[in-house]
Amino acid sequence: MAKTACTDLAGALVGVGWLVHAAWDAWYHRTGTVAPRGYALFDVGVGLTTLLAVLCR
Repeated sequence: MAKTACTDLAGALVGVGWLVHAAWDAWYHRTGTVAPRGYALFDVGVGLTTLLAVLCR
């Protein structure tokens, strides 16, 4: 879907995807399930940083 959308909409869709990804990892950091807490916390940081990079382009 993001590939066929206009550039601004595609950036917003990718940004939302990264935001959901960061929320997903924050949940796993909080509950300690599926992924080790350290990995989940690191991945939250990566997700939010990537989100900001995509939205500020």
